[in-house]
Amino acid sequence: MIKEEEDYFGSAEAMAARIIDESKGGQVLVSDLLRQVAEGPSNTEHQYLDFGRRTLKGFEDEEQTYEVLWQTTA
Repeated sequence: MIKEEEDYFGSAEAMAARIIDESKGGQVLVSDLLRQVAEGPSNTEHQYLDFGRRTLKGFEDEEQTYEVLWQTTA
């Protein structure tokens, strides 16, 4: 990761941006790595739906993506 002033650059940031590009309004998509980290034993709030493998711009390998299933509470 490289920081220039208030901007960050690097492969993780680029991948996050490409995954965001795949989402639609109100949809939260994450990489498989982030799902694995977030889905630890203490997480009971979220579920994940397989969103498929995606070829993301700037990356050679397909990336497994997941949709985060969430609901707002009133």
